[in-house]
Amino acid sequence: MRKQVFWAMTAALLLLVGLTACAPAEEPETEEPPAVSGQDGPEIPDAPGTDVQGPENDPAEGQGPDAQDPEREPDTPDEPDTPDVPDTPDTPDVPDTPVIQPFTGEFTPEGYAAFLSEAIGAEVPLTGRFPFSTVYAFFPEIRLPAETWTVYIVQVPARDTDHMEVEDLTPLAEELPLPKDMDYDAARPVYSGGGGGSGELEVIVELTKAGETAAYISYDNFTYVDETDALLLLYRGALPEWRVLEMREQGLL
Repeated sequence: MRKQVFWAMTAALLLLVGLTACAPAEEPETEEPPAVSGQDGPEIPDAPGTDVQGPENDPAEGQGPDAQDPEREPDTPDEPDTPDVPDTPDTPDVPDTPVIQPFTGEFTPEGYAAFLSEAIGAEVPLTGRFPFSTVYAFFPEIRLPAETWTVYIVQVPARDTDHMEVEDLTPLAEELPLPKDMDYDAARPVYSGGGGGSGELEVIVELTKAGETAAYISYDNFTYVDETDALLLLYRGALPEWRVLEMREQGLL
């Protein structure tokens, strides 16, 4: 009896072992691969100590205080102001001819020269007279580097030549050119006198360089043909050497 029970239990064990050997083996659990771009996957936390922050003011990310709304047009910086450019004159400034008030009273060449000197603010060292007339010329000092020389001419009414009373006498201003082809640093009028005919007047100017005479130049109206240009003085250039010697011998220069 006991032998039958023993063999029955042994047979049952053998059957159980055989069934276990025939059962399929279970596959081991594997981790899911990381999610591919475009597919959902588990979030992977950042490793500690490796946090990376983007630029705070990156307009493309819309972050930071200066970020712009993507629907808003970008601001255009203001153009810098153009500095004012001062006007540049085309020609050098030329002092305006002073306004001379009309003269009324007793006229003498010396008295009117003093009146004119005060009016223009310059000395009048030389006067002249057109011969056989009551027309007078006044020659102020020359202030370089001016390119012209202003002289004044007045015509006194023909009355008593010893006592001439005038009313509202106004001078005529003439601009005489100064030479540009000569080397000098000072100029002064030194002589005025008549020419070979009636009404002819000549004025001579001495040019100096470093205190030494460089040349003498002259102006005259010797070629006038009618009363309209009889008072116009023309530049004649440098005096020839023989004329300079002759006038020095006569004590005129």
